[in-house]
Amino acid sequence: MPSSMVRLLGSPPAALFALALELTGSAVSVALLVVSQEIPFFLVSPVGGALVDRLDRKRLMVACDLVRAALCLGFLLVHDAGSMWIAYALLAAISCLSAVFDPASSAAFPNLVDDADLGPANALFGSLWGTMLALGAAAGGVVVATLGENVAFAVDAAS
Repeated sequence: MPSSMVRLLGSPPAALFALALELTGSAVSVALLVVSQEIPFFLVSPVGGALVDRLDRKRLMVACDLVRAALCLGFLLVHDAGSMWIAYALLAAISCLSAVFDPASSAAFPNLVDDADLGPANALFGSLWGTMLALGAAAGGVVVATLGENVAFAVDAAS
């Protein structure tokens, strides 16, 4: 699961929110980003769980991550308020892939840890997840402020 920790560190919300505010000057555009992320995840999660039960988890996770990385580069195409629809669509697609990746990752976790160590391993993973999410948001803010949104999107694609 270390790859999940790196992925969380490279999460792009700070860059997307800053870009949306910069291009549109509207908090509504930021709210639409949140909606573009959360609703697709909610709708696709049941399908994602079913796919995880039927397909090879490792291949599914690798495929989801590769496509998500490619999609993250698409944020580089968002340059003005008229192209914000690209960000909404990309975020929705990434969210759909996450709705498949996340249950695959959770289902694979017990295969990586002995039964006796599963409880402590889950607790450690949960703590690391929260920590990396917070660090990712902070690092994203610093990268956006110092290097710009495009660098943050490239870092996210690489992670």
